[in-house]
Amino acid sequence: MDNFFRSTWVWIVGAWIALIALIAILACGNSSQGSLCFEIMKGLPSVVVVLVIGLIAAGIAYRQYEVARAKLKLDLFEKRYAIFMETWTFLSAIVREGPGKTALPTFGNIIPQARFLFGSEIEAYMREASDKQTEFWFIDSRMRANNNVMRPEDIDRDTELMKWFSEQAAGGVQRVFAPYLDFEKWR
Repeated sequence: MDNFFRSTWVWIVGAWIALIALIAILACGNSSQGSLCFEIMKGLPSVVVVLVIGLIAAGIAYRQYEVARAKLKLDLFEKRYAIFMETWTFLSAIVREGPGKTALPTFGNIIPQARFLFGSEIEAYMREASDKQTEFWFIDSRMRANNNVMRPEDIDRDTELMKWFSEQAAGGVQRVFAPYLDFEKWR
């Protein structure tokens, strides 16, 4: 699209310059030196030079805009990637170490940042993970308080939670964050 825009812009400006020159030539015809038409024709090259310099300046300004936009995307990507890695680390630690040994206070602190960098979808996903970790931790605490014997009513929920955390750590988190970290489909 950018190439189309640039090439179209060049053709439009070129057509205007040609039109101005054609009008000046047709209007003046064979004018004698000192006439108004002759003076207009004499100033035409400087007008063309000014237009060309203006086009070059506009092209440079557009390139600076593109560079600034790419820098913004890179900065945003880096901040988003840090939150993605923190989330993935959080989920993986729960699977690896269990809910009782997982103490990642930074995960809870980055949830508000996620709303501003990603939007409400990722914030909701991260809050869901935090809530499930808390529930998982309560089940684990009850089990430890009961001489490491899990209550029968907690067994199914414990299995569901472990399965959810395993699925998320194994690839679910990547699928959720992918639209926000893919440069091809930037959001």
